[in-house]
Amino acid sequence: MQTIRLQEMSDNRQQRSVKSAAMSRRKSVSSSGTDDDSVPDQDEWPDDEAWLTLLSPALKEDPGSAETAAHIFNHLIELIESGPKGIQAAAAALEDAIRLSYGFTEASRLAFEHFRLHIATGRFHPDDEPEPLLSGAIERCRKTLTAEPRSKPKAAS
Repeated sequence: MQTIRLQEMSDNRQQRSVKSAAMSRRKSVSSSGTDDDSVPDQDEWPDDEAWLTLLSPALKEDPGSAETAAHIFNHLIELIESGPKGIQAAAAALEDAIRLSYGFTEASRLAFEHFRLHIATGRFHPDDEPEPLLSGAIERCRKTLTAEPRSKPKAAS
């Protein structure tokens, strides 16, 4: 049954993006029960469908990588449960995963193409130079984040 489900997810992954699946609301899950508004309710976290949409293309043909991923996830749980130092280590590991994931994104491909054109031709309009273009976008995003009550903007590293 799980194999059929994975195949369905694989077949449907082009119809529904991982981003929208990751934040889909589950009616059957109750909230986390915390009074802290900075901690999202459990129903805001990725559900099974989101995880399968993300993981199945990479892992369904590679049981060894699936097991490695499970070990990594388990180790992250152990770090988080171990206390403040473990939480910091888990956060650092997840930051690394985000940083490394960027190289696989369309944004990365476009940024690299933009950079290559910039260094090869130098013919960009001043408003389209990489640094001011990205700095402006980052600044606008940070302003938006600071205006939202639950957001916690993080400085770029």
